[in-house]
Amino acid sequence: MWVQAVYRQLTGKISEQDFPKVLLVSIDDESIKDSKGLISNPRPMNREYLASLVNKLTDEGAKVIGIDYVLDRHQPPNDKILAQSVKKGVSTSQNPTWFIFAGAESDAGVWQTVIPEIASSNWSLDGETEILFCDTIQRIPCYLTLLPSSGNNSKPFPFAGILALSHQLKNSNYSTTASSKNNSQLPQPKLDSQSNFWQQLNSYLNKNKHNTILQSPRSRLQPITDYSTIIAQMWLHPIIDFSIPPHQVYESIPAWKLLNKEYKNLPLTYLQKQVVIIAAGGYDEAGMSTDKQDNFVIPPALDFWRIQLADNSRIISGGEVHAYMVHHFLTQRLVI
Repeated sequence: MWVQAVYRQLTGKISEQDFPKVLLVSIDDESIKDSKGLISNPRPMNREYLASLVNKLTDEGAKVIGIDYVLDRHQPPNDKILAQSVKKGVSTSQNPTWFIFAGAESDAGVWQTVIPEIASSNWSLDGETEILFCDTIQRIPCYLTLLPSSGNNSKPFPFAGILALSHQLKNSNYSTTASSKNNSQLPQPKLDSQSNFWQQLNSYLNKNKHNTILQSPRSRLQPITDYSTIIAQMWLHPIIDFSIPPHQVYESIPAWKLLNKEYKNLPLTYLQKQVVIIAAGGYDEAGMSTDKQDNFVIPPALDFWRIQLADNSRIISGGEVHAYMVHHFLTQRLVI
């Protein structure tokens, strides 16, 4: 991939696009300092600060927002503040915002995700934030986290996969290109819903075939790929292609700039057409239980692009990894 990145840079063979697929809102060290004491300890992240970001993004028209923080613990009274912000986005009558929350399986085998005091599974979604490494000792991100073998599989969908699918379903093209005039209407999150939102979507997708990532066999975990992990192999597993320069994958904005009313040059032109991810931006305390848990060793190909930009960062955050995976799902860049 490093050689491929050098080749792209020397030959200019980089496929241009109108705008990056992802807007990454990074809560970095500068944002923590600029929070005026609101974030005294970033683990767990202050819910009121997250609420301020959600308010800004929904006010600007964001339609798919992923929160890459596992909000599985109570933080009164800030839980209520964040819940109000999320509900405000969902209750937009014409075109509600879809919220996807990070989830993870604990060492005890318990699924940890957003608490019901913040968001209900009847009108929000969650996804597994697992990242697969080339080398578990060095912790270099390497492989795409694939979708389960079927929609009825009990295994959670990956965070990036749910974000990509939500983006495709929210895109008007997908709601108007159904093969039959009798197709049912795409479910939307509703605060008064009495049934699980993912089950609503799954039922809808089983009845109405759309050209989404679910139709791609390469996007799904095939038996040979699944069973090969038993002998520590990753056969037929797509890589995360870091030979693509990051500016082609995502736009990045520090959280403090998003909230700064005096800052005018915000990259929000294509916000309604992008997947938004709110994530940790490389601060040392990033992680569920230990420092730097969400900071990974930078892959050589990405390091090459960083050098071109005079960026001295030696890590890649979990949010950046998920941004690359969302890009790969949406563009079907599944390199094996």
